[in-house]
Parts: sequence; structure tokens; C-alpha cells
Amino acid sequence: MNMPAEDLGASAYCKYDMEAWMPGRETWGEVSSLSNCTDYQARRLHIRYRPLSPKGSPPSETVGLLPYAHTLNGTAAAIPRLIIALLENGAVFDENGRVEYVRLPKALKPFWIGNKRDVIRWEGGV
Repeated sequence: MNMPAEDLGASAYCKYDMEAWMPGRETWGEVSSLSNCTDYQARRLHIRYRPLSPKGSPPSETVGLLPYAHTLNGTAAAIPRLIIALLENGAVFDENGRVEYVRLPKALKPFWIGNKRDVIRWEGGV
């Protein structure tokens, strides 16, 4: 989602959120976000860079101050929220409302530790 200006923090020029459906909440929840902070953070941290000279030649001596870098600020993944979304969306219930098994993407299988009760069913490619 491209977030509206009123949802941006002081440092963010623009922000994108990735959300997942969470049935237990009956709403969408943020699982990742990325903000373009332009030079806001770089000014506070004094991060500058030396631009390349034309045609990719080595940097020339720059007269005056070097420009500030632009930065991105992001959450790669909110792991607890991702797990909640995967389990809630993958749960398959029996006629009594108890969880029979959980469907998970096969791509996650190499990262899964144990499956003693055969509760997980791997689905999809890979």
C-alpha cells in the first residue's frame, strides 16, 4: 500500500506497507514497510557522497560541501505477524471447529523444524 501523507513519520517522504489478511483480527495487518527518507536521516548522521564525474570517470575534486545521501528505512519482515497470518489463513477446521491441519507453502518447508503430529500439509510448487 502506498501510505497517505497523514500516516507518514517525520522522516518519511513516502512509505509503502505490505499487509496480510489476519482472520483473527478480521482485518489486514502490516507485515513489512519501507520509507524513502530522502536526505533527512543522512543530514542527522552526516552521510555524504562524492558524485561520479561525467562518463563514469573517477570522482573529481568537488568544490564546497558534498551532497547528502538519500536513505531508505525498512522493516524486512515482522516475523510474529507473518506467522500469525500464515497459521490463521492456512488452518483447516473439522466439523467441530477444531484445527485438523495447517496448509503452508512448500517454499517454507526447508525452514520448518519438526512436524511430529503431522499437523502441517505443504502445498504449492517448489
